[in-house]
Amino acid sequence: MWLNMRFGVTANLRGYYGTTGVVPNSYNIHGPFIFEHQFLGGVSVRGPKNEHAALSFHALAGGSYGVFDSALNPGLIGPNLGLFNNGVAFATALGGSIDLNRSPRLSLRLSPDYLLTRFGGTSQNEFAISVGILYRFQKKRLH
Repeated sequence: MWLNMRFGVTANLRGYYGTTGVVPNSYNIHGPFIFEHQFLGGVSVRGPKNEHAALSFHALAGGSYGVFDSALNPGLIGPNLGLFNNGVAFATALGGSIDLNRSPRLSLRLSPDYLLTRFGGTSQNEFAISVGILYRFQKKRLH
């Protein structure tokens, strides 16, 4: 939500799903499925814009819930394979977005981020990029 022409507040929910590498093990497991859900909030700053494109930047902080053992055999836990225990950890996202406008209401949004999480007392530094379609609903004017 933009508070004025330059500054806004942002709430962001994200989900990351995929496989990951593990340490060599006797269980013959090589790339188990893991997932992480992040819930973040923070500030946004509007950058340059015109009718073709708009740029914005954000700094977000909050938490991340990671599940690292969903695809493992019963009784086997993440740390047996060099993964973290399931749980909630601190998370931040620093980045922005560029909106490539197709029309006044429809845009393609590219949003790169530097992500930092702290599972198991260890920092995970990652790069993420999201791509999506943005539709702007018409604002109601107050008289």
